[in-house]
Amino acid sequence: MNKKDHGNDSHENLFEQYKLYVEMSNDVSKRRHQTNSFYISLSSALIALFSLITVKLGSINLEFISLLPIFGLLTCFIWFTHIKSYKKLNSAKFKVINEIEKDLPYQGFSKEWEILKNESYKGLTDIEKCVPLFIGILYIILLLYLNRANIHILLSLI
Repeated sequence: MNKKDHGNDSHENLFEQYKLYVEMSNDVSKRRHQTNSFYISLSSALIALFSLITVKLGSINLEFISLLPIFGLLTCFIWFTHIKSYKKLNSAKFKVINEIEKDLPYQGFSKEWEILKNESYKGLTDIEKCVPLFIGILYIILLLYLNRANIHILLSLI
């Protein structure tokens, strides 16, 4: 960085930009957590509704009951897509943070990633993406259960 191009306060301005980017990255992480909480709550509500309907109504309204796991699968797909989008957004922010750090006295975030690489760190996004996948598998199992129930009802009518 050239002081002549940016004035005498260039280092101070750079540090303010750095702090702003770190804060924005934290905000993205908070929104990501809120998004995950929303999808977990929605999935829990769908599974509870599915259980309630099947216990109370039994084999009545199987078409309606089948919509719940289908909606749940779509929700899991959107959730998974959100996780990937947040990862890309945070990755871009950290690339900028690491770039700014090159002009600072200590490169804390860069050093942290260097340490984690040597520790065979498993990224949180990889772990986080498992949740909608597992819940999606549960919805598939529910759909298979309903199809089995539909076939059983049809056979009993014959």
